[in-house]
Amino acid sequence: LLAMGRAVLVGLLVAEGGLALYAPFFDSFYAMVGGIGVVNNFTTLRDYAIVYGVFLAVLLPLALGAIIRSWQLAVGSWQFKQRPLLIVGVISGLLILTAFMLPDVGLRLALAALLLGLAILFFQRRIGTPAWFTLLLVTTGVGVSLGMEIVYIRDHLAGGDWFRMNTVFKFGMQVWVVFALAAAAGLPLVLQGVKRLMARRIDPGVLQPAYGLVLVALVALAAIYPLVGTLSRVANRFPDAPAPTLNGLAFMRNATFDYNCDFGGCEPGQTNVLIDLRGDAAAIDWLNSNVRGTPVVLQSNLFFYRAYGIRVAANTGLPTVVSALHVNEQRDPFLASVRDQDVETLYRSSDREQTLRLLAKYKVNYVYVGGVERAVYNQAGLDKFAAMNGIYMDEIYNRDDVQIYRVRPLPAMYSAPERVAFAPDPPPALLNWQDDGQTEPLTRPRPGVRPDNQPADLTELEAAVAQEPTNGPLVFGLAERYRNLSRFDDAARVLAPAARANPSDIGLFHLWGDILTQAGRLDEAEQVYTTVARNNPSAGNWNKLGAALLTWGELDKAELALTQALALDGTAPEPYFHLGQLYQQRGDNDNAVKNLETYLQLAPEGQFSPDARELLQQLQP
Repeated sequence: LLAMGRAVLVGLLVAEGGLALYAPFFDSFYAMVGGIGVVNNFTTLRDYAIVYGVFLAVLLPLALGAIIRSWQLAVGSWQFKQRPLLIVGVISGLLILTAFMLPDVGLRLALAALLLGLAILFFQRRIGTPAWFTLLLVTTGVGVSLGMEIVYIRDHLAGGDWFRMNTVFKFGMQVWVVFALAAAAGLPLVLQGVKRLMARRIDPGVLQPAYGLVLVALVALAAIYPLVGTLSRVANRFPDAPAPTLNGLAFMRNATFDYNCDFGGCEPGQTNVLIDLRGDAAAIDWLNSNVRGTPVVLQSNLFFYRAYGIRVAANTGLPTVVSALHVNEQRDPFLASVRDQDVETLYRSSDREQTLRLLAKYKVNYVYVGGVERAVYNQAGLDKFAAMNGIYMDEIYNRDDVQIYRVRPLPAMYSAPERVAFAPDPPPALLNWQDDGQTEPLTRPRPGVRPDNQPADLTELEAAVAQEPTNGPLVFGLAERYRNLSRFDDAARVLAPAARANPSDIGLFHLWGDILTQAGRLDEAEQVYTTVARNNPSAGNWNKLGAALLTWGELDKAELALTQALALDGTAPEPYFHLGQLYQQRGDNDNAVKNLETYLQLAPEGQFSPDARELLQQLQP
């Protein structure tokens, strides 16, 4: 017990220490997964054996031998010690038969039976420490394998043919490593068992050589992959490949290749471009030797696997504006798409003012123009960087068609959010329909209420909306009645066609978004609020979106919406209050205090002034 207690304590210390070291990462990372799904197509015994067969040739005899030995000890008083062998043989035969007849469940049954047998072993005191640890590794691998056959983690692939690819890929690699370690540790135990079995039951000259031949044959089969795979990979090298070396960047010194524009990123009309990486090798060496810290480097975001767009970040460790490798799967796709588009604009646009705003937005310290950028972007977009040399940036590297510019501190005006040009504002009468303390004042009549202030019959109101499903006032009243009855899905159902038929009816859209929020349909609510803000840009509408996102914990999106509200009207008080809440949640107390104080200056008796003062007191050191 004492030893187990020490082991548990050490395990907890290691786990907590690891979490503490990764705390800054976890603070801003959230996995783009959607819960757990149930597997409906399964791995067959054959496919499982192909992946793990070499290890199973050692681990199955080890596990079955341990199980049989345990049973033999348990029934040692019996006169027929061979019975456990018979039982195991019958079970194995049934499982194999089941695998052929019902391949979908064969592997799961086999793993479950093996896991149960292994679990029983841990209640045996006769197992030595080496064998115990080896069997623990085997049990872990079997348990994880069984779990992969029952559930999968939902991600961006959910709903397609590859829905559990990442679950099998990620967890399967761990199973492979665990089985490999267990097989290495368990092989001596298996050989000892084979030797004992030979001495008791079988001609010593038969079993051990036969088992050895099986292992050699399996290892030889597994060795086919590195032999054939290496030849295949070498055949696909660059035409002018370097000599064998351990330097993983040596290929760049003489690498040129054709990029197929069907993969995207090229200028209109181009079908194929030549990408020359020879100058990039020396430039990356220079960055590694001369740049300190973690400044942000602007580079192409072109497809990593095909065009090697983010080669600078990949080979220096320096942060960049956006990575083209799985970023929209591991981060919010909306935010990733914004950054992707901004990088395209930075390299393709010849507008200097727009370029400076984007450089300030992402706090870019260095601009990189190399082989990929010259191949895919237009010359006018690249020339603007040279035109700004000596004014807003300085050229610090120019060799072999690669330029690196260091961005100077930019004027504060470029850091302020730029006003976004949307569709023209709707008539003022259409903007005066909300009064929730966060948007425009409400002067809308309440439909569904008779002149004598007595509620109209719900059935009558439903019949009226059925006759006129796009009548905004009627639908507004019916939706409110449904909401009062907690019939949120019914309210959303009638609002959808009416809102789409009345795109300028902001009140209808906001009610739709509020009801979707109450129904827990947050993705749909976000789309509705965003549509209003984009089609009818005002500080109130962007603030409405930002406040909702903040409530849902979408801090990055909320910050974008609230800063856009202030870009439209820097005197609007409520975005400052919500930004104060946002920064307080992030732990950025300085910015939280600054925004809360600004809110109180603009609205000392505003709706949120008590909350703002309370937050300020909490933030005092």
